[in-house]
Amino acid sequence: RGEPATVVVHGLAGSIDDTRPFASGVTGTRWFVHLRGHGGTGSPDTPWTYAGLALEVAAVAAATGASRGVGVSMGAGALLSLAVSEPGRLDRLVLVLPASVDRAGAGRTPSAAHAIADAIDGEDLGALTTLLAEELPQPPDAAMLAWVGRRSRRLLGGAVSRGFRELMLDAPVTDRHALAAVDVPVLVIGADGDPVHPAQVARELAEALP
Repeated sequence: RGEPATVVVHGLAGSIDDTRPFASGVTGTRWFVHLRGHGGTGSPDTPWTYAGLALEVAAVAAATGASRGVGVSMGAGALLSLAVSEPGRLDRLVLVLPASVDRAGAGRTPSAAHAIADAIDGEDLGALTTLLAEELPQPPDAAMLAWVGRRSRRLLGGAVSRGFRELMLDAPVTDRHALAAVDVPVLVIGADGDPVHPAQVARELAEALP
């Protein structure tokens, strides 16, 4: 309740539940969103691009009056794209585990992304669970494997496979020099040892933002 209002955006194959912990200390009103193909949200026929995801976040911000944003992975990319395309739309940003800035793909290879997409489309739970577990930043324990299993079951046969195929060909911004126009406070959070979200990407992003 109250001000300010913040929109919280999940990562690719993520969910509202996944993003709640990142916003646990956010004051005011928190609006959690499921972007295209996630949760109960449909997936339009338009290509999966960061610019398209940014438009979806902008629509949510306009509908809710949100002036701030928290984004995780793909959500961070969507917020970054929005910050460049519509300066001033949001006046404070938190970008958690950014996967790329102006280079497509970043920490996940095209072959790995297509293998995950194939497992989703083929509803192969075993293969999907194995592929997602391989991307964890440390050898998984039983609890982590159970979490990956739940995520995998949620994804089977869904439209998120398009995100794995198509976002690999895109980047949040075309030129990192455009980030010089983002003149609002931004907190960038990265992690060492995460193969999908290289810490170097977070460092480069922090250096490029004024």
